[in-house]
Amino acid sequence: NMLLIGWSVYIAGHVLAIVAFLAIGAYQRDHMDGWTWAALLLVEAGFILTIPQAVAILSNYIQSSTGATMLLPAQMAPIGHFGELLLWLGVALYGLAARRAKALPTGVGWILLTASVLGLLAAFADVWFITAYWWVLAMLMLVFALVGIGGSMSHPPRLIASRPPT
Repeated sequence: NMLLIGWSVYIAGHVLAIVAFLAIGAYQRDHMDGWTWAALLLVEAGFILTIPQAVAILSNYIQSSTGATMLLPAQMAPIGHFGELLLWLGVALYGLAARRAKALPTGVGWILLTASVLGLLAAFADVWFITAYWWVLAMLMLVFALVGIGGSMSHPPRLIASRPPT
């Protein structure tokens, strides 16, 4: 079943995103101000609070793997809406605050803001079948932003200078 495979991969990516955002914060700590740190804490709290929802969704697909409709973390009790709200508000605030603090490459802050709007629409606006696609698009944009941030990181000058000549 594609949903079973998809959610298994998603949970692994979810945990890696928690680590990735912490690594970005550690790498850009000199450029980050208080608002950026607060937004990063919101993102981390949102990711951590949505782990049980993702695991509950995966267990639903393990039990009934055929003919199932796609569930979203916001649809899962008990803290689905709250976890999604923290996650997507944190992503939006982090994108804007880190952009202002010059801790993100140009354009990535706007990608994070757009992903956040789509994620909030998916979590709180139930419009026929399209809601799940908004959430998938929001997650893909979040991954795209993380790749953009990772691609812009370079080695600190002290590491480059300490390498022996080849």
